[in-house]
Amino acid sequence: MRNNIVEYLKSGFVYDLYRYARVQFEKIFIDKCFKNYYLNDDIEIEEVLIKELKHTFGGYYNYSPINKKNEVIVCGTNTSKKRGSNFDTLKIYKYNLDSRAYSLISQTNCWNWQQGCLAQWLNDDEIIYNIYDEENDCYSAEIVNVQSKSKRRLSRSIYAVKPDCNFALGLNFSRLANMRPDYGYFNIKNNVQLSDKEDGVWLINIRKNTSKLIISLSDLKKFESQESMNDATHKVNHIDISPSKDRFAFLHRWFCGNRKYTRLLSCDLSGNDLKYHKGNEFVSHSCWDGNEGFVSFCKYDGLNTGYVEIKDLGRTFNVISDPLLFVDGHPSISPNGSYMLTDTANPIRGGYKKLFLKGRKGAQECIELGKFFHPSKFFGETRVDLHPQWDLEGNVIFIDSGHNGRRRLYCLKLKKHVS
Repeated sequence: MRNNIVEYLKSGFVYDLYRYARVQFEKIFIDKCFKNYYLNDDIEIEEVLIKELKHTFGGYYNYSPINKKNEVIVCGTNTSKKRGSNFDTLKIYKYNLDSRAYSLISQTNCWNWQQGCLAQWLNDDEIIYNIYDEENDCYSAEIVNVQSKSKRRLSRSIYAVKPDCNFALGLNFSRLANMRPDYGYFNIKNNVQLSDKEDGVWLINIRKNTSKLIISLSDLKKFESQESMNDATHKVNHIDISPSKDRFAFLHRWFCGNRKYTRLLSCDLSGNDLKYHKGNEFVSHSCWDGNEGFVSFCKYDGLNTGYVEIKDLGRTFNVISDPLLFVDGHPSISPNGSYMLTDTANPIRGGYKKLFLKGRKGAQECIELGKFFHPSKFFGETRVDLHPQWDLEGNVIFIDSGHNGRRRLYCLKLKKHVS
């Protein structure tokens, strides 16, 4: 009964009124009485400024937005609306971190607020990103040369790539639109869902422009099957390619009634050698730690949740014990492997999202690098997660933040280098 009342309030006029009142309160009280961000003394902050855009952001936490030429991919738009792809295109800029010069490279109408169009460096001169092919009513990917502006198109959309690779991995964004709209696209007019045998993860040959379903949802349901998988709806999300580029990890998630289940799996690029690493009840954001390990926020003993180091492809694990790292975030490992970077996915203690750096050698302490106010007007699909990303050397961190009232991409320079 109580849950029904809560859901009713969240979906009705009362909840809308509450959100409006909270936004007005923040404008009057928070903006005047508190700083909208705080930084550690060892951090310098600089906005990656594109004057033509109201909102800018960098992408997802598990890949770097910068290339070897110190050029950054910046995505942005002038709409603030939920499912903004229905109202405005997403512009893709190249920004030079040294000169601060920038230029418009391309644009797409296929994007969401959490991951943009998954624009990533394919090499130092080419960016790959997703587009909506209106003629064929499907999602595909486009590759643009940032020097010549020449373009070539792939027949399938991508999720994960690595620089200087001839392959990408893809999934079904229409299924995500139905099951996890924060990460889906909403352009396709004839949105017919594929069966579990036809859906899963695709390997895309970039040079030949071919694709192949290498592991299906039906395959995943048969692998170390659980009773809760029967009569459940399934999906794949958060694909992450290993540093050695010969395996990839992903979340297999299924919904049975009102319950959600998730497990962290990995396999090789043929869809074989499938391995279970953690989960069934709860696994959230994870990242590769070398080529045979992971850091994951998950339930680790049937009761407690926290960050865990998973070693030897899942045979052993260690709990990362630190009083600051008690909530879910977006973890990544520094380029030299000595530090773990993460944030708080949800605002805590006064409405701030926090950024942490944890040393990994011995009993090094966890340092709060900064905290950034998260205005209440950003919520649900339009929330502004920090999504911290490393540069290639480990001396610069990129974050998205809405602390000044607009979604913006920032560059945080570490005075004490960790490389």
